[in-house]
Amino acid sequence: MEHLLPKQRRPPGASAVAVPTSRSLSPNLRHVFDYMWRMGYGIIRGIHVRDGDPQLTPPFFPVRKARLSEEAWSRRESANADYQLTREHIRLQEELAALGTGVVDVKVVSGVPVDLDLHEQP
Repeated sequence: MEHLLPKQRRPPGASAVAVPTSRSLSPNLRHVFDYMWRMGYGIIRGIHVRDGDPQLTPPFFPVRKARLSEEAWSRRESANADYQLTREHIRLQEELAALGTGVVDVKVVSGVPVDLDLHEQP
């Protein structure tokens, strides 16, 4: 995972574990994560990946799920804000790097990637 994230310096007395943020991502991966954040719930189909990085051309196909319960999704923060990545974000980044080139579908719950279908090239 270290090869995916830039080295971050920490001030004296800070925790030894630095949590990566969205600003540490490639522009394309940040675009996809920001879209998930705004989407809330659903599936993003057909994200083309080259050399471990999502490609924005051809465009992916989002299918947003509308939540009708009281637990409906509401994103208060702007997607432009720098936010800390969750374990799921980091794991997705690792899976894309391991895939290299292919196509993925991602299930999104509460703005976070939870399931990944990898369409690998034979």
